[in-house]
Amino acid sequence: MKSIEFKKQFKPHEEYKNTNIDWIGNIPSVWSVNKIKEHFYFEKGKHSAIFTQEYINSPENIGDYPVYSGQTGDQGVMGMINRFIYNFSTPVVFTTTVGAKVMTPMLLKGKFSLSQNCLLMVPKDKSVDANYYYYQLFSLFKRVRDDIPNHMQPSLRISDLNKFVVVTPPYESQQKIADYLDDKTMVIDKSIEQKQKLIELLKEKRAAVINKAVTRGLDENLELVNSGVEWIGDIPKVWKIEKLKFVAGINRNTLSETTESDYNLKYIDIGNVDINGVKDEPEELNFASAPSRARRIVQKENIIVGTVRTYLKALAYFDNPESNLIVSTGFAVLEPTKSMVGKFIYYFVCSEKFIQKVSKWSTGVSYPAINPTTLGFLPVCIPPIDEQQKIIKYLDAQISGIEIAEEKIKKSIELLQEYKSSLVYNVVTGKVQV
Repeated sequence: MKSIEFKKQFKPHEEYKNTNIDWIGNIPSVWSVNKIKEHFYFEKGKHSAIFTQEYINSPENIGDYPVYSGQTGDQGVMGMINRFIYNFSTPVVFTTTVGAKVMTPMLLKGKFSLSQNCLLMVPKDKSVDANYYYYQLFSLFKRVRDDIPNHMQPSLRISDLNKFVVVTPPYESQQKIADYLDDKTMVIDKSIEQKQKLIELLKEKRAAVINKAVTRGLDENLELVNSGVEWIGDIPKVWKIEKLKFVAGINRNTLSETTESDYNLKYIDIGNVDINGVKDEPEELNFASAPSRARRIVQKENIIVGTVRTYLKALAYFDNPESNLIVSTGFAVLEPTKSMVGKFIYYFVCSEKFIQKVSKWSTGVSYPAINPTTLGFLPVCIPPIDEQQKIIKYLDAQISGIEIAEEKIKKSIELLQEYKSSLVYNVVTGKVQV
């Protein structure tokens, strides 16, 4: 962790000693380094297997006490129930133990329960300020996560915690540091939250621009008629409505099971795509080592629509893909007919109205999916070809501007997050004095 310019902003402590631990480095001479197990008891959730989403959502179980999990948003709260397992009058440290949000610490107090994939760290005595160690773990866990290779599923076990070391200042210093970081990080977090709201507004603008263009067109003076489809509403009189299957072939090209084992392919899985398109570079594999779902062939002007885990809104357009690009069978690959321009279909399936219909016709709760045949029966708008081209050009320009603005905000959020991480590290390891 870099100290950036904090030493210019703050005074160092008077005297330091070397810990001989790379990530910690030198610490104030009156501080110590200890294993975290010397300060905390570790405990996984009691009866955690009971607190499933089904249990929490059952009307007879709904109440005022939160259930925390390692796999949800909303500050880890899965839902509220009418019973509790824990009741702490002083803060304890909560952390997630597996998945995308692994090793995300948080302070908890009061009455609550735990579901799976998380644990508690309970101070052993009054000389341990949980708030200070929350910041210590914020810094430690970030370092551990950064060291985990991308191909590995990150996790945190109690046996891992037993090995971790932390910096231990005197109790009064712990309190002072925690109070200082509470104030400083609150300001940073509020700034990040405001910027995230701006991103949400840009996403709403993107959705609104697409919805209007693909269902009403660009000319405000065109005569409108009832489309006959309630969720589409009125459309320009010269437009038509057709089922998707009549304007695009669905899953026409598939890799044969007899494909040569050493055939090199570039593979895109369902998790690599969101509503903004492909997020990650395709994975290079040979056919023998590729997953069995790596079968859908993507060609020029094709569109892919996620048909599994439809809440992911996995959608992408390929103008001129590489000849060996393969996507998961969790996608429907759409190939436009001569009456359609591929990118217009892409923008239409990106419209919020269409996405909502895909969700409505998906089946399954935890793993919602839509059958490609059902997808093909959904209606789409068909403007004349020249108008499709104008709409595409307009939306390309509008979306590009929105994406540029969004990227600038994301970059500023990243800088704030880096600043926060560096600030916490430098303060909790005593590089600077507060």
